[in-house]
Amino acid sequence: MSNAWDQRLIYYQYFEDFLAGKRVLEVGCGEGQGAAFLLGRAASVVCLDRDTEGLERCRERLESGILTFGEVDDAFPVQGGAVDMALVPELGPWADWAPLVQEVRRVLAPGGVAMFACANGDDDPEAGLAFAELDAMLSPRFDGVRMMGLISFLGQTVADFAPADGDLEPVLDCSLVEHDPSPSHYVALCGAEALPPQPYTVLQVPSRGEAGAATGGGGLLQQPPGLLAPAPQDHRDRGADLALAEAQSSARQNARRAESAERRCDSLMDRMEQGATELARLHQRIAEIQGLRQADQWRLDELTSLVRQFEEQADTEGSPEQARRQLEVQLEQAEARAAEQSRRATNAQAGKAQADAARARAEAELKRVTGELERLKKELDRQGGGPTF
Repeated sequence: MSNAWDQRLIYYQYFEDFLAGKRVLEVGCGEGQGAAFLLGRAASVVCLDRDTEGLERCRERLESGILTFGEVDDAFPVQGGAVDMALVPELGPWADWAPLVQEVRRVLAPGGVAMFACANGDDDPEAGLAFAELDAMLSPRFDGVRMMGLISFLGQTVADFAPADGDLEPVLDCSLVEHDPSPSHYVALCGAEALPPQPYTVLQVPSRGEAGAATGGGGLLQQPPGLLAPAPQDHRDRGADLALAEAQSSARQNARRAESAERRCDSLMDRMEQGATELARLHQRIAEIQGLRQADQWRLDELTSLVRQFEEQADTEGSPEQARRQLEVQLEQAEARAAEQSRRATNAQAGKAQADAARARAEAELKRVTGELERLKKELDRQGGGPTF
């Protein structure tokens, strides 16, 4: 039995209260040693792996109505919110951790928890993740993250066969150890909400012959007994070191978030200033367009007045020749004004929608006036010959 499975057994036993009677997802099931342990404890187990051959051996080894199997690609073949606990006992084989963590977060039901474990990358960067790296990867996706360490050690137990007062509280004596060992693995328990601290626990692993009963297979566990969770401060300085590293990682993450929020705030302020400048420019442009519109209205009123004069002169008795000359002069002036009006209407095309509308009205009025002028020309022709243009 491999060391990886030895550690997996410790994780699953330590978190047994979280998975008992629950819908459990195991990501990286291998040949089914973990599924065999979970089979008698969980309500249902979904086993996922990228190794199709190992997954097939797991399927052949374990036959149960509560087990389902699936291959892992970029996405899990599991519906969102379908599991109560997700177990990722080995992050090492997964080259791209971020999508994996995101998928685990997706399939968790409300109130569900997830466990991630990896080798200690602080001691060996090529073996796994550093404490701060693991925390930084999980904290943005889970509001509750509890960081723990798996510490292997050599120990013996001494027990009184017949204590006078019944069972006595166990005592952990570490006074013979000169230096605290580093965790071989980091373990994180994650949830959508804050999680309480987990107990400092010493787990005794099975010896030869007992391992098969625990896992549904045979073999000898190759790890010595393990410690899970940070030790109390009065026993182990390592617990304080882990807590300090966690606090420092959290502080760095909060600082990054604060810097990001400050940058977003500065960007919003710049955009607000730009918006205010653009609004002032638009107000000024609107005032200019309104002034052009008013000037165009004055010119239209002038043309309307000129048409009325033409009409009045056409009805006035007098010398046809004199009336014709007066009309010629007035028509030339009207055409000059109309040309100027047309030029201004063309220039107004560079304005906004209001200026376009005003120009359209001016052109319509100009067309009407031009038509009226044509009518007056025809009327003069009928009276005694039109002017030469």
